[in-house]
Amino acid sequence: MAYFYCDIYDAKKRTVTDIILVTSLLSQQPSDLSILEEAYEDCEDGCLKPSDSRLQEILGGFISGFEMAYILIDALDECLDIGKILEFIEGLHGRGFAQCHLLVTSRKEQNIFESMASINPMEVDMSKMPVDDDIAKYIDHTIQSSFELRRWKPNDKASIRKALLEKAIGM
Repeated sequence: MAYFYCDIYDAKKRTVTDIILVTSLLSQQPSDLSILEEAYEDCEDGCLKPSDSRLQEILGGFISGFEMAYILIDALDECLDIGKILEFIEGLHGRGFAQCHLLVTSRKEQNIFESMASINPMEVDMSKMPVDDDIAKYIDHTIQSSFELRRWKPNDKASIRKALLEKAIGM
């Protein structure tokens, strides 16, 4: 299993290269590391960085070595070059790995929705899920247990709670 969270506040967590590197499943120790050793040699023993296409090739080789592989990409809409990442996802899907399961989360932005439609994904609309109660419970717990907010007046805490709930919008 490989998990990647696209983080709008961290430039190192918003590109296709970063996603490929994390999803390369290295931590799972695939049985055949020859593709990685070959790429290392081709990159002048690690002095050069491999291209995205080479990283995708490595990822494909690793996926082939597993009975099941699960790749989770969270917050796709926060990535820098959505086009490249969508191409990567389409390419991964297009290789037809029966053992590869891909879960992608994102806000329902038009370009993402249209691109993903071509691979016929199973869609789960989280905007209709009752998450607001969970968010309220989390906010209440955090406000009540916060050392910093201990001395704040109840109406100030209530204002914080209200503002957070209004801005959460299911997130």
